[in-house]
Amino acid sequence: MINGKLTSSIIRPKTILNAATTATKKKPDMVTRFMKNGLVGKICETAAENPVMCQSIFSLAICCGARPVTNMITTKDKKDASYASCHSISSGVMGFVWPLIFATPLAAAVKMIAAKPQKFLKPETIKKFYPTVGLEKVVKNGKETLRVMTNSKGEMLRENGTKLLTNLEPLKLKGEADAADKIKKLTEKLAKAKSEKKKLKIQAQIEDFRIKQQEFEAEKTAFEAMNPKLYVDTDSGVIRSKEVFKTENGQFALNDKGEKIGCAIQKPDDKKVLNNVLSGKQKLDEINPITEEMEIGKNKEDNTKSIINWVPDILLAPPRAMLTIELIPRFLKLFGMEKQKKPTQTQDGTQQTQNNTTFKAAVKMPTFATIKSHSVAAPKKGGA
Repeated sequence: MINGKLTSSIIRPKTILNAATTATKKKPDMVTRFMKNGLVGKICETAAENPVMCQSIFSLAICCGARPVTNMITTKDKKDASYASCHSISSGVMGFVWPLIFATPLAAAVKMIAAKPQKFLKPETIKKFYPTVGLEKVVKNGKETLRVMTNSKGEMLRENGTKLLTNLEPLKLKGEADAADKIKKLTEKLAKAKSEKKKLKIQAQIEDFRIKQQEFEAEKTAFEAMNPKLYVDTDSGVIRSKEVFKTENGQFALNDKGEKIGCAIQKPDDKKVLNNVLSGKQKLDEINPITEEMEIGKNKEDNTKSIINWVPDILLAPPRAMLTIELIPRFLKLFGMEKQKKPTQTQDGTQQTQNNTTFKAAVKMPTFATIKSHSVAAPKKGGA
């Protein structure tokens, strides 16, 4: 459903086809609830902004949890297992502290710059990341310089004066555009099903997606009738422009049918603007099309963030490894944890605690000298 005004006159296929089924709303499944969970979204956002720190947290969990438990279960010598577990915990803690000290402040700085780049970066640099940003000439101290166009709230503006959207989220209809593909897969699954209970369950799912497919077609038809300059991509539900086209090396990009591929329309941040777009009240020149130039700029921005976030870990990895190797034995010794020296075993099954220096010396001798000393020392047959 797009909004109340747009679809109020549309006869809902759901009501016609299956009023009894839709009377009771189904609760979202566990996967849907998990993906929509706010905590999961926050974790994903943090991982994107600071991948090094996120990786260190997972390593900390493995080193302090999974590995010690495995050591204690699988290793028979509990003293050796305790030492290995303490070593693992120490390594995990040190591996977590380094990014916490060095990478986290840098990631916070990158996030702050990305939120307000006009405060920290030169206008020419910002233009590379956001090609549609507006620049204006100003005179400062008798010199003419460039300045990023902003509104009263300090938000960056496009060249036409409208608010600049820094994301590339496309505007799309709420209906399920991929319902046809899901119906096809479920139909194949139905043909392979053997039990009647399973067949009935799949048939119910197919019917549900058929309703959703017809809902989407109704929304698509109504939207395109009210927005002659826009069209809806049947495969994805993304709203595209008929007049602004994505280009490849100066040439129009074509689909399999030889038709020009229109640019996706960028989703506005303002809900009021979004409703106006969906109801056909918003003009095309006030909507931000996702052009190829914008995609390149966004890729540059993402790559720059990734490089900056990973630089501390890359540069500090060698000294961190050396320091960890040096400090862990001393750290463990403070808590009375010292690696046990394993005794060597002789041929007759007895154990010896001291090293056989004579044997080691013989092994290190050249081959000829070893053979010669052995032949002289060996007694001859038949007596001396």
